[in-house]
Amino acid sequence: MYYIIYIIDMPSECFIFSSNPENGAINRSADGSKFSVQLTNPLYLPDNAYNAKLEVIQASIWNNSPNISQSFNNNVMTIQDSNGTHTVTIPDGLYDIDILYDTLALLFDNLETNRPTFPFKDMFDIEGNEATNRIYIIFKNTASSANPEILWAQSTIDDFLGFTDTSPTQPVNPSSPSHDYSIVAENPARFNAYNSFVIKSDIVNTGIQINDSFNGTIAQIQITSNPGEIQNFRATEPNIFSLCNNLIGMNSAKYTLTFELVSETGLALDTRGEYYDFVIMLSWLEDQ
Repeated sequence: MYYIIYIIDMPSECFIFSSNPENGAINRSADGSKFSVQLTNPLYLPDNAYNAKLEVIQASIWNNSPNISQSFNNNVMTIQDSNGTHTVTIPDGLYDIDILYDTLALLFDNLETNRPTFPFKDMFDIEGNEATNRIYIIFKNTASSANPEILWAQSTIDDFLGFTDTSPTQPVNPSSPSHDYSIVAENPARFNAYNSFVIKSDIVNTGIQINDSFNGTIAQIQITSNPGEIQNFRATEPNIFSLCNNLIGMNSAKYTLTFELVSETGLALDTRGEYYDFVIMLSWLEDQ
């Protein structure tokens, strides 16, 4: 028995899109997540095209979007000691435990008025347990005379660290402590505010289906780079694609395209002044 295999050559075109204004990006959002491109030659597929698909085959995106920010409502910490109540607002940024600890110390130690009795690092230490993904906040014996507390109910960073509004504000210590004591977060820390980059666009009518909805998604890129490093993505087969039969024929031509970088939950990602770019491949079949 013999089989005849027909190899169908699919016409295709590739396009590079960049959020950099020097490459023609316009209407960039303040956070850099969204931009548009005005096309000199409109984008459309031949009239006899069918089964058209769109794939993001490459992308370069800086992994520097904040995990603490005002938009996440997780950037306020309030403590109390013998000198009163003290509140700081953490600048938007991408933090790990060590950077967050240093930042809190800098903020509390440099309050202009009503400064804590002791320097922050003399009162607290913040450590993480990688095995349990729990945060430990250590209350240092050297500052016990100031009776420091963390007022979770007046803070918004509690959920980020794995605590709640009703978490203990200080350890249950003996009346005359002789060493450091700690409180442990009830829940895992949430330093990963998002797990993937999602690119959305009006180049497609629907995009890739997410559960039971469509929102113009053309790619979801899992984050594998370290914070502050660039995420270089190259698609492997089989790649996820969007149907784009909406581009068939001159009457469907696109003169302006808009793209947006969001998290898997749809939150716009602040690019912190960096630009991102990606390569789109359009392919289709043609009636003979």
